[in-house]
Amino acid sequence: MQGALDSYINPVGLMARGINYTKNGEFTTGLERIEPQNNLERFIEFAAEMAADGGAAIKTGKAAIKAGKAAVTNYEAEAFAKAYRKVFQELVEKNPGKADEIMAIFHKLFGKNIYLQRGAAAYTKDGELITQGRKLRKATEGKVERNYGLTKAIGTHHMSEEDIRALPRLLRNNKPVEITPSGKEIYKILDKNGKTRLIATSLKEINGKLKRVISSDYWVNEVKTPIRKLVE
Repeated sequence: MQGALDSYINPVGLMARGINYTKNGEFTTGLERIEPQNNLERFIEFAAEMAADGGAAIKTGKAAIKAGKAAVTNYEAEAFAKAYRKVFQELVEKNPGKADEIMAIFHKLFGKNIYLQRGAAAYTKDGELITQGRKLRKATEGKVERNYGLTKAIGTHHMSEEDIRALPRLLRNNKPVEITPSGKEIYKILDKNGKTRLIATSLKEINGKLKRVISSDYWVNEVKTPIRKLVE
């Protein structure tokens, strides 16, 4: 039910988002929160929403639907890139924020949205970044069992800003090659240079709600470079 309400082509959901937008500048059905940060982002998201909704309502609107999806994807790409830059700078400054904070959203036309978290990060006495494993569990006093989000993508898998910017397009243009019994969706994507990229989404409880989050994103057999090398 919520997935249908959140759909860009559901007129009831569109009306709800429109009403909430005029009241407080947020595109939300009242259950899912999507908050533009400034007037430019409000304009971009409003245009994307209207393009998607309007395009789907036109009988011969395949081109309009495609344009609407492109507008949404472009907006999401900018949001993902902005999140990347923020988290990257936090890691450089050794000042990470709240692990469960949602940094960007991939908007599903049907079904639940997919969320990109910040993720947890800790540092050794020598200043080494820790984003996974027993060291992270120990540093967080056992609070982080599995770490999902940008800190791990950047600090462990060394994904670039362009890699993260491409995530909305890849999620929208590809289907999972596997869905595990636990609900994890696995995407396996071969790029034009013959490299394989694996993206996984998982279900995770955040603030009392079960959300689908990007849990892993990496290039297969890619040489890992410490973050300190990336900022030199």
